[in-house]
Amino acid sequence: VLDATSAQLPQSGWAKFVRQMCGSRQAARAFQQNAPHRDLRGAIDELADLRRLNVPPPCGFTHALVGSRDRIIAPDNQQRCWQRFDVPVRTIEASHYPFPAWSTWEEVLAAGSETAKT
Repeated sequence: VLDATSAQLPQSGWAKFVRQMCGSRQAARAFQQNAPHRDLRGAIDELADLRRLNVPPPCGFTHALVGSRDRIIAPDNQQRCWQRFDVPVRTIEASHYPFPAWSTWEEVLAAGSETAKT
């Protein structure tokens, strides 16, 4: 997936990647209003770096949220990854960039803590 994304980015461009990441044009516009400055080459280099990473050491996360409509990293793959670290997962109706669903970090954390209950 990382290789395909890296290969497609130069042809389809950053705007298409952001639309897929956000799940809709409206969410992509909202993301772009506060987006970090990224150049295409930097994004491609980051994907190459991710491809070369070894399995990370155990993480300190206590809960995870996985968007069911994620078109960047397949939700099933995210589930398997979090399971390897024994981190409870809550699947939410969201894209890769789920933040339009919340207004504050407290709401994000509350959504994550609901994982322990489900």
